[in-house]
Amino acid sequence: MAGSFCLDKRCEQTMYLFKNRNFFLLFSATALSNLASKIFNFVMSWYILERTGSALQMGTYVSLPYLVHIFFSPFIGVICDRLDRKKIVVYTDLANVGLMLLALSSFYFTDAFFLIAVYLVNILICFADSFASIGTFTLKKECCDENDLTRCNSFFTLESLTNSIIGAAISGFLYQYLGLVVCMTGIVVAYVISVCLESRLQISMPHVSKEKFQVREIIQNMKEGVRYVSRRQDIMRIFLCAIIFNVTINPLCSVILPYLIHHFELGVTRLSLLNASMTVGSIFCSAYLVKKNHVSLEKFGQFFLLYLVCFILLMLDYQLFFSGYVSSWLFLGILMVTMFGVGIMSPLFNIPFNAHLQATVDDQMMGRVYAYFNVVSHSLTPAALMVSGLLSEWNLLGLCMLLTILIVIGLGMNRKA
Repeated sequence: MAGSFCLDKRCEQTMYLFKNRNFFLLFSATALSNLASKIFNFVMSWYILERTGSALQMGTYVSLPYLVHIFFSPFIGVICDRLDRKKIVVYTDLANVGLMLLALSSFYFTDAFFLIAVYLVNILICFADSFASIGTFTLKKECCDENDLTRCNSFFTLESLTNSIIGAAISGFLYQYLGLVVCMTGIVVAYVISVCLESRLQISMPHVSKEKFQVREIIQNMKEGVRYVSRRQDIMRIFLCAIIFNVTINPLCSVILPYLIHHFELGVTRLSLLNASMTVGSIFCSAYLVKKNHVSLEKFGQFFLLYLVCFILLMLDYQLFFSGYVSSWLFLGILMVTMFGVGIMSPLFNIPFNAHLQATVDDQMMGRVYAYFNVVSHSLTPAALMVSGLLSEWNLLGLCMLLTILIVIGLGMNRKA
């Protein structure tokens, strides 16, 4: 009886954020729109491949969001700092409803016009998602106390990870058995419900400016944001850590693992198991951070040390298997443990980063700083993936050692801090 009481008390202490009306509405709306977005991206990329038979066309479609985020996020950040952020997330989801209907109508075009229409719709959706992402990030601070920011971001990370699993699990089923039109109809309904939930948010925006935008003023606001970031050593440190993390984890997941599995002819199902191990690690860590509700940036040296251990374990496992000292099953088992550890690292970096920015950045600078964070942290990712693709065919172990050196730099940087 006492044990049950303690369990209920711990559960209430962890879940009390959902009693906050604004948090519940924002969380529910974000969950619905994210699920709709994941299903849409899967359905569209598969339909493009099925209709055109071209992996290039599908790859072009998938790569467009990265370009939009990198080149236009700073402008979007300035706009989000000037306008009502609640209206931004409402209007972007409302715009997505119209864009989904436009995408649905494009299915009836001829192939040439279909691709043009789909690319155009995808670019517009990327713009809307960029506004929604920055707007949602800044609204989290308004939906909970400063002491609950880590828990708040942990819940949103859990939501994103869960939606990734659910979206991947049901998208193929919906497309194959219910058809394209039914999928698109469900996506539109999800966005409409999301708009209804977001419109019920009760958040005041005292920083809202009613002045008209001018290009010169936008550029000046961007420069102010850059100067603000450059004066903050803690934010510069976060940016550098994010760069190191992204240019190491993306090649690992997108290049090294697929190349290993393909090179040793272990089958695509093994790759799925490794990706699932990483996701489970991320979910486990996010759930832990929900309970803990605080992670100090001073512990980032320890996180980089754990990350370094994962890469060393990966290199040892590869060398032992390549030399014939371990079986394929043991090789995969060690890889799964390694990817579970790498999965833990992602929330350990991202959630404290977000919570620190939300707690310490001036409200009128929040959108710009988060936009710069996205641009800086992802700007080198395409180059890192291209270089990793070349090096993996030439010397995979050398590539792993190069990435390990970058992690050691990150470890040294945080040790000094």
